[in-house]
Amino acid sequence: MERIYLDKMKATLHRKSGISTSYPVYTGDFRRHEPLTSAAARNGFSRCTGDVTAWTQCYYTTKEPEKDIFKVPESLKNHKIFKNYKSNIIQRIFRDMPLTTVIDLDTSASANPQTEISYPLKNIQFFLYGKLKTPKEDLKLNILKLGGLVVSKLTDTTAAVVTTKEELDKHSAMIQTIQNKDIEVIDESYFDLINAENGTVIDSLRLIKEKNIASWGSDLFKRIPKNVLDGKVEPKSGNMYKNSKHVETKSVIKDGHPIDLKSGLQNIAHVYKDSEKAFSEVLSKFSVENNQNSYYKLQLLEADDENKYWVYRSWGRTGTTIGGYQSDPFTSIDAAKEHFLKIYTEKTGDDWISEEFSKKARAYVPIDISYGDIKQSTIQFDSEVNLPKSVQSLITKIFDTEIMNKTLLEFKLDLDLMPLGKLSKSQIKLGYSVLADLLQAFDNNLVDEKKIKDASNRFYTLIPHSFGTDGIKLLDSPDYIKQKIELLDSLLDIEIAYKLLQSPSDGSLSPIESHYLKLKADIRPLDKTSPEFELISTYMKNTHAPTHLNYTLEIEELFEVIREGEAERYEKSKQLHNKRLLWHGSRITNVVGILSQGLRIAPPEAPVTGYMFGKGIYFADMSSKSANYCFANKTNTTGFVLLCEVALGEMKKCYAAQNIKKLAEGTHSVWGVGRTQPDPSQNKVLNDGVIVPLDETYRNGM
Repeated sequence: MERIYLDKMKATLHRKSGISTSYPVYTGDFRRHEPLTSAAARNGFSRCTGDVTAWTQCYYTTKEPEKDIFKVPESLKNHKIFKNYKSNIIQRIFRDMPLTTVIDLDTSASANPQTEISYPLKNIQFFLYGKLKTPKEDLKLNILKLGGLVVSKLTDTTAAVVTTKEELDKHSAMIQTIQNKDIEVIDESYFDLINAENGTVIDSLRLIKEKNIASWGSDLFKRIPKNVLDGKVEPKSGNMYKNSKHVETKSVIKDGHPIDLKSGLQNIAHVYKDSEKAFSEVLSKFSVENNQNSYYKLQLLEADDENKYWVYRSWGRTGTTIGGYQSDPFTSIDAAKEHFLKIYTEKTGDDWISEEFSKKARAYVPIDISYGDIKQSTIQFDSEVNLPKSVQSLITKIFDTEIMNKTLLEFKLDLDLMPLGKLSKSQIKLGYSVLADLLQAFDNNLVDEKKIKDASNRFYTLIPHSFGTDGIKLLDSPDYIKQKIELLDSLLDIEIAYKLLQSPSDGSLSPIESHYLKLKADIRPLDKTSPEFELISTYMKNTHAPTHLNYTLEIEELFEVIREGEAERYEKSKQLHNKRLLWHGSRITNVVGILSQGLRIAPPEAPVTGYMFGKGIYFADMSSKSANYCFANKTNTTGFVLLCEVALGEMKKCYAAQNIKKLAEGTHSVWGVGRTQPDPSQNKVLNDGVIVPLDETYRNGM
């Protein structure tokens, strides 16, 4: 029988360290520009007003647009106005004006993998009070464009109150509150002094002190959160000023669908269904050109006990508190339906009743989200259960929904947009397709700025990310694209875990035992005094690469895992020669998927070129190489690594990355030969012929 050892290890750091959807994909020449140009001068040039694709606006600009000679219609040639008319093309003269934003695209391997636009008011909070000279909506938009936030409530982290000297002199109750909080007061002229091109957050805060029109004001640099001063945002959903350790629930799941708490209807209404189709949509729109990252939620709610209906909608910038909501009451279901369908068509350009969605230019896209009534995991040790404590500890950790949420936040996914839910598998596959197309363009050297922007718009629309008011990160390098492939890989595994959490449980069993049985695997702790434990400990210690010395590894627990049906599945490969015990590291959130479904090759939609040697299951004979993929850190020091019996057979040796799509006949696996490896002359061969690369590492002379 094959061996799979689940190694729960501790890393100590030495230093900081449904409907079907179809989306049109542009396959033409991105170097050709949309011919429509605006006659109006924008920053000293004519600008295209069309669309490159359904996802991306045309942003081509020129000072000398192509023009056609005006031809007088035959019916008007004898008119006195046109008798002596001669058409002549004259180029318009523009005054030279500097561009406000320049993106330097470098697709070389050494280029920065992320292109980020800087904002001088990045995440600085402002509170607008009283009657202002500028319409508040216009002022809010200007603040947002500069990276700032407009808050609806005055808090201690508010950088400044925007009002007038006249309002200040009224000494109202609100002005008294502002004074008590010792918050600076500025007028609208402050924003005219901001350097939109080269200004920094520190410059903007100093300018607040300088332009303070009140007689009070505390130390801004002590009052404002450090991550704002640093120009950074912790990777979390929602308001950056909240405690990152807690993800606030902003909706409740009722009958399988979320209802926003701010609607006030969560206790008296539910999502209306017609022929099992729920009137509930989450829409997404993303535009690099306009720094737009928007969501729009639309629902038809039906009262639980009476004939009342509401069309509820909320909207805003993904990952921020910027936005609003509205609830429209109806006494007739037909009127409510009509209103719902009208809004959906206005936002998407498509009919809600269509079986196939067609993306329209500059319009929203529906996001396929699967919801489940999953509460935060509260699985605890149960002394009455016949499971070892170490196994119970394993189960509580791998089924911990808080850890799943933290993983999504690390990837900058928005948990407010997907409360206690997840993107469906079909939605994730659409994301894979976008990344595959773009990576193929990089491989064929056919990538340019337009293609990168179009792919970024498509991907971030389909897989909503929480950038807050940060600069949007383009998919502008193969390395950054591969990070997003890893995100989608993790989402697929988290989806498996959520399905198991949602699946019915035997009411006679405790939660921890029920979750254990759902894995369909026999998990046994290994005795720490056993020869096997000693062998694996030596293997881990000896194969810690000298290039990974910023942390050490120690085994906390070792489990032997026998998956249901695995022996039968392995039988056809067991006859291959060259079987070895090899490491495989993965995130904690992926362990449920691995234990319940085994190690799997990436789906067909995933890019072939996103992997060093093509699609496959990757193993290592160096423990630290695999440990790196557990993503343990100084705060979360525990990770999980598998030690698997792998039937390698005849190996193809590769000394550099190679995109392998199919192995030659008679070849069964690929060996990526590194500079450091265990000394093969010291391999230990077990009784059943399995090789353990046990000896200390050496340089192989590459």
